Formats: sequence, C-alpha cells, structure tokens
Amino acid sequence: MSGNSLFKTLISSLFFLVFSLSLKAAIIELTNGEKINGIITTKNDDYIDISVGANVLQIHKNDIKAIKGRPAKSKNHQSSAKENKDSSFNRGISLASLGNFDKAKAIFENLRNKYPNEQQIQAAYQICLDIETKEISHDYARNLFKGADNLLKGNYLDSIGYFQEVLRINPKAHEAYYNIASAYQAINKPMNAIPYYKELLKLNPKDKEVILNMAIAYYSIKEYRESILYLEKAADLMPTEAKIYIMLSKAYKEIGNTEKADYLLNKLLILDKSVNQENSD
Repeated sequence: MSGNSLFKTLISSLFFLVFSLSLKAAIIELTNGEKINGIITTKNDDYIDISVGANVLQIHKNDIKAIKGRPAKSKNHQSSAKENKDSSFNRGISLASLGNFDKAKAIFENLRNKYPNEQQIQAAYQICLDIETKEISHDYARNLFKGADNLLKGNYLDSIGYFQEVLRINPKAHEAYYNIASAYQAINKPMNAIPYYKELLKLNPKDKEVILNMAIAYYSIKEYRESILYLEKAADLMPTEAKIYIMLSKAYKEIGNTEKADYLLNKLLILDKSVNQENSD
C-alpha cells in the first residue's frame, strides 16, 4: 500500500515548541546601559538566563530595560499564501474523511500543481489515485483520512482510534504508527508513544524524525540518559538543526554534566552565527 509518509509531518514540529520558545539569540539591554549579547536559555516572571560564550548569566527582570532579537523579515504575503494552502489541504482531508474522495482528489490535484514539492499533498493525492485503482480499500482510506482530520483538529483520542483501525486493516501502515505516537505525545502520554516509535525504528533505524521524537518522548518522562542517546543520533543525522543542541544541552544539564551542556550552548551560538552569516550573504 502507498502513503507510508502520509501526514507524517503534520505535528512532528509540535514538540519542539516548548524548547524553541525558551531559547533565542537576543541582545539584553540593562538599566545601567550595559548590553549583553547571547542566547536566552530560561525565561520566567522573575529572571532570565542568557548564555554568553561558556558562561550562563542570570539577570533579574528589574535590571532589564529591553530585550531585542534580530528583526524579522516581513512575511505577510508568505503567511497569507500558507494559510490558503493549509485551509485548502484541510478541506481536502475533511472531504476525504467523509468518503468524498473525488472532491478531495480535485483539491489535492490543484494543490499538487501549485506545490509540487509538498510531501503531504503528494501523498494525499496518491491515496486518492490508489482508491480509484483499488490498490487500497475505501475503508482503509476513510480511516486514514479520519485519523488525519481529527489530528489536525486536535481531537487526539479520536485520531488514535482511527489510526488503530488502520493498523488492524494493514499492520505495516507506517504512517499510522507515527501518528498514534505523535497523538499520544500531544496528550502528554509519552510512555504510550514510545512502543510505536520503536516499531517504526525496526522498519527504518535511520528515520531522523522518529529518532528525534523518541528523544523528546524520553525527555518528557525525565529519562534523560535515554533521551541523550537518541539526541546524539539525531545530531549525527541533522548536524545543523539548532533545536537538537538545545535539547541536548538541557538533558546534559539535567544529569549534572554542566560542562557538556555549556559546550553545546557554545556550539549552538557558533551555529547560529554561521546560519545568520549565510542568510545575510
């Protein structure tokens, strides 16, 4: 059956949100006029931790005059185009979940022509084609789309039920394993997610997204050494992904290895400067 990558990336970036919100390159201007350039690692109502080289400084909010990040480029047009694309895609998923495969196919085909490199769109369109050629059953496709529709709407428990039905029909449906695991993480049940990720790693031991989400699941249950194991593998596969180093630094700090944690923050700062330089060229 086709569609092994279908909807795999629907919420794969969701679980980095807590980490990406707590770390960003910034310039902190103090009330005494001093400016500190570094990476914010912790931010709460009382203080901010900022990494400067190998040191982490803690600054009380009362001592801060302003926090400045790099100015963002205008994305109004891009944001509008993305919203339109996402709205159309979601509409197609919803129609397909109701069994209206012809209408859904027309939407996906239109999107496919506009966005030929979008994996989710290509996969959704291919499934509609496979229904026509009877390569997959209506029942299988409907449950797959119902699972995706509920996933997009945040109805994670319902989504899990539909994807489990997909697995009953086809025990080798990779996308069902992935999205069940992702849905369990979304409802804060990472222990339930781990067995599904392990099944996926049996099928593809070098799947970087699965390795990364396995690391996040272990981090969520405070199994930091296991998390580090998978994060190191993820860093080997994605050496320029800054968010991996954020998590690695935090995990090493949790097990008391502050030297390694500081080293990773330094590496992140160098990587951030390198990426910024490339963007400015």
